[in-house]
Amino acid sequence: MARGECVALIGRNGSGKSTLLQIITGTVSPSSGEVHVNGRVAALLELGSGFNPEFTGLENVYLNASLLGIGRSELEAKLDDILAFADIGDFVHQPVKTYSSGMVVRLGLRGAGADRS
Repeated sequence: MARGECVALIGRNGSGKSTLLQIITGTVSPSSGEVHVNGRVAALLELGSGFNPEFTGLENVYLNASLLGIGRSELEAKLDDILAFADIGDFVHQPVKTYSSGMVVRLGLRGAGADRS
């Protein structure tokens, strides 16, 4: 690749996109094969990293809202928008530990307080 070129990773939830990116950045080692990087690569901390993996997505949204000082009525007014953005459907009622990293990021990105105005 030439300097400034971009690559897109496209795939279904759980297909390994984030794992590949973690291998490229060096935060995870591959179980086989090699990765060579020519240049600098920086990794951002994942959104949603403070989620409790045992709690459902919905429970984590409420927990994070309370930690940020967002009242229940304020959160409930935004909840439909948060869930629509996260686009995880009924998974919102499953433990976060069952989510792909993309699902966690979408919930964390728009979760309690991310768009607080």
